[in-house]
Amino acid sequence: MLPYRSLGRLFADCDEVIVCGCTIGQDVYRTIREWMATDPALGVVVDATASVLVDAYAAYLQHTFGATTMRFSPGYGDVPLALNQELATCLQLSKRIGVHVTDGHLMVPEKSIIFLTGCTRKEEPHDTI
Repeated sequence: MLPYRSLGRLFADCDEVIVCGCTIGQDVYRTIREWMATDPALGVVVDATASVLVDAYAAYLQHTFGATTMRFSPGYGDVPLALNQELATCLQLSKRIGVHVTDGHLMVPEKSIIFLTGCTRKEEPHDTI
């Protein structure tokens, strides 16, 4: 198990933990940049919509796993953002879905998520799709 108190509490009653990465890809980032240059107000709307879309995609993936805890991503609580690199490497995200982690521990493409969720006997309340 990872040495973070917040994960220890979250996954205390879990039989297993799933680590997942997802993205909506590079094309949306290009679209956001184009709109930001020509119509910043619309660019902000497109950016926010893309954020909601990748979060909904993560929620959908989580839903397919059955009864789970809430999603937990590096950067929450006591879990450092630097964990993104280790998890992305373990999942081979660069090769599989084209997600890279920068030296600053951010993901490229920007609208990408790495999350952990615990498998439980009883589903806990969390985001729904």
